[in-house]
This record gives sequence, C-alpha cells and structure tokens, in this order.
Amino acid sequence: MVKYAPLAIAVCADKNREKFPGLWALDCSAAAENILLEATERRLGAVWTAVYPFEERVKGIKELLNLPANVIPLCIIPVGRPAETPAPVDRFQSFVYPSRDVVIPSRGRSPRDQTFVAPTNENAWDKAFNRNRLQRC
Repeated sequence: MVKYAPLAIAVCADKNREKFPGLWALDCSAAAENILLEATERRLGAVWTAVYPFEERVKGIKELLNLPANVIPLCIIPVGRPAETPAPVDRFQSFVYPSRDVVIPSRGRSPRDQTFVAPTNENAWDKAFNRNRLQRC
C-alpha cells in the first residue's frame, strides 16, 4: 500500500522528549488514530501499517528515513484516494447483557471480592451512585 500511495506519514516518538517515560507508544497511537479519523473525514483512504514492536521493521524504517537513534517509528500511514470502497466488516461480536443483573469489575475492593452485581433498574442506579446527593448541571 505504501508503494502506491502519494503520501505516507511516519508516526514517530522522540525518546529525548518523553514527558512520561514508557508511554510514547500510547501518545503516538492516539496521534495515529487522529490522523486516520481526519483522513476519513476528508474522504481519503488511509491505513495503519505497523512498524513497532517488530524490530526488523523498526530498523528498516529508521534506515530508510535516516532517523536518529532516539527516534522510534510506531507506524506508517499511507494516505491517498482509495482504489475501492469495500463494505464495512463487523469484526466484533455483539454481547447482549442478561435481562437480570450485570456483573461489573469492582475497583478498590479486596482481591477476594473482585466483582459486584450491578442493579439494572434506574432507581437502584441512582441509589448506588448517590445521585440524590449530587448537584445536577
């Protein structure tokens, strides 16, 4: 795809400018997603082509783009006019919650008590989250 695209964007991290060490992949992933969303908005074709964490790809792209040692490529995004527009594919399975209660992972509880059963009616939710005590905006 990159070979035929009129434009390709390399999403990279400069490890020397990391504010929160180790989180560069998250920051770059968010940037890449925004690029993909904007391309879609402009009716362009774009695709995330993974580079990181594949060491041979990282090395190849660093050599091709002559990137310094402190810059790590996360992905390449080829952008252009799509040659075709395939129908959307649903790759996710739908999940229908049971008609009774929903089990939700708990936070801040002991390891032995890792879930709680969430109420399914609105009044119970209000009571559970003390909504009567909260000011409504």
